[in-house]
Amino acid sequence: MAESFPSEYFEVLKIALQHTIYSSKTRGGFVSEVKVADPYWTGEFTTVSLTREELAEWEAFLNECVDRQLSIDFVHPLYPCPVLYNPDTYPGAGTGQIQALVDGRTITVDGLDPSLHLLKGDRISIEQSGRVMYYMLAQESLPIGDTWLTDGDGTILTDGDEDLSVGGGSVYHEMMLTPRLRTGLFTAGATVRVLGAKMRLRISPNSVSFVLQGGQPTAISFNVFEDGR
Repeated sequence: MAESFPSEYFEVLKIALQHTIYSSKTRGGFVSEVKVADPYWTGEFTTVSLTREELAEWEAFLNECVDRQLSIDFVHPLYPCPVLYNPDTYPGAGTGQIQALVDGRTITVDGLDPSLHLLKGDRISIEQSGRVMYYMLAQESLPIGDTWLTDGDGTILTDGDEDLSVGGGSVYHEMMLTPRLRTGLFTAGATVRVLGAKMRLRISPNSVSFVLQGGQPTAISFNVFEDGR
């Protein structure tokens, strides 16, 4: 089981994809690029001002995570759900299942609400056999199938609309993801979490430091990286 971070404890949050790419330029101007590793999430966290008791507790917790190689599940506070919704308006269940792996960047997902509309940049996590990986949508995703209808202006009707007519097929979402899926990491049936997508992180060793004010520690800063184990 992974530990968890309460997002309200952080004042500064810098998380981005780290791309390990080496490039070289020839005399003729040709640039060669070699990707030497899969992209992974990395960043820096800084807590809000803490009491002495909270500082001591946080320092012990972070060092224990490094010492015991503990993982931490974290929901990004800017992306707790797709951008067209909030946690109160999100339709249906927050998870679906991979129906098929189309290629290294595309999956089809069933089990999500037939009205769910996802935009480029929305976040998901894929979970299977204790492994959790975090992805962004590289393009818009609308439901595909014959159990949903739209009205005249293209608005997707939901279960609460009187005019909804349910057909005999199944509904699924096709999702193009970035970064690309690692080969052999997930199979059909893996859980796709759309509401509360989780980043599974580890604390970077030797990265814990204090933020000082008036010569006294008031907050803690540390670095994280995605746990791809």
